[in-house]
Order: sequence, then C-alpha cells, then structure tokens
Amino acid sequence: MKKTTFKKKLALILGIIMLIGLLPLHAAAVVDGVSVAGVKDDTGVTATLKNASPGSVNALILLAVYEPNGKLNFIEVSNVTAAAGASVNQRFDFNVLANRAYTYKLFAWDPDTYVPLCEDATPTPDLCVIVDGTVVEFDGIFVDAGPEVTEFMYVRIDGAKRIGVAFTAKKADGVWTHTKVIGADVIIAYRPSSIIGGTLPAVRLTQLDTRVSNHVNKIRIVISL
Repeated sequence: MKKTTFKKKLALILGIIMLIGLLPLHAAAVVDGVSVAGVKDDTGVTATLKNASPGSVNALILLAVYEPNGKLNFIEVSNVTAAAGASVNQRFDFNVLANRAYTYKLFAWDPDTYVPLCEDATPTPDLCVIVDGTVVEFDGIFVDAGPEVTEFMYVRIDGAKRIGVAFTAKKADGVWTHTKVIGADVIIAYRPSSIIGGTLPAVRLTQLDTRVSNHVNKIRIVISL
C-alpha cells in the first residue's frame, strides 16, 4: 500500500515537472520573501530555502537533473519548514562530477497544492580562487590544468557567510584529492559594490610573522572581491 501511494505521488510530481512551464505562477514568487538557491559540489547539491516572510513556510524542495537532450534523469523531493526570517538547508546526493554536462534545477512548491512558492533556481558551485599562482582553472567541481600540474592551493569562498577556507589539491593517478590547509588565515575584503563590476578577485599571500609564537608556520591569504 505504501509503495503504491509513493508511486502515485512520484508520478504526480513527475507530471507536474513535465508541465511546469504551463503553470502561470512559475516565473513569479507567490509568497513574498521566499526564495530557493543552491550550491553544487562534486557529490551533490545543497539547497537553501530562505524565508524573509513574517510567517513560517512549509515547502517541498525538489532537485531535478536533466540530461543534455532535456530528458529527466533524476528527481528527489524533500519536505522542509523554514521559520519566519530564517533559512533551512536540504542536501541532495548526486554524482555531479561524473555528469558534467547535466542541467540541475531546484524548485520550491507548496506541499498541498504543488504551486511554486518562488522562482526555480540553478545551483552553482562555490567561488574558488587559486592563491598560489598556478595556471589552473577550478570552478569548485572540475579541474582544468595541463598535465604538468599536480598540485595547487585555492580558497573556497562562502559568499553568504563571507568566509573562506583554504585547501590544497593534489593529483595522483589522475585523481584529485582536496585537503584543508591547517594554519591558513583567510581574510575576505569586500570592495564597494560600485567598483566590483566584472573584475577578478585580487589575492595576496604572505607568511605571517614567525616571531609571534601563534603565527609559526601560518599563511595569511587576503582576497579582495
């Protein structure tokens, strides 16, 4: 009985996804102050339902993954509740690294009517800034570098919390392993919005003064965004 009910619900949800473009409210928020966003990494997506409205909000959060030809490949649904003025996170596991060309979408629906609570969102990777001068491109998931590059250091920036964490990436047998850098002092300096424009982050990496005991073997990384 439970399996039958689940299949019916799944079929209904799949049908709605196929027809969602026909919903008149799809492109406009129906609850003021509610929004959905997400961050993508190599093993899945973390969705965030933000609720700036004066009341608690219940929602169905959906991750839908589409193949390059538009075919629906994967869907996962979760019930969440965001208190007034608060946010709630929901993790969805999926092998993003192995499915580079796929399209990822997040939806937030009313759990009773399946009407969208807000615009859908496309999750993106965290901003990652290379800090050691290595010629490499890393978007938080995929590494693009020449065969001679086997190691580099970067800072993963959480734009919402405005914090950064330094990592080293090392390649062995064609596989990159990422390890947090112990003793890295990361400072994020935000420029006035009027001059941010499309400029790339500016990075300064220095050794801290080892004459101060608690600075021994530490690195200071200053990133201006």
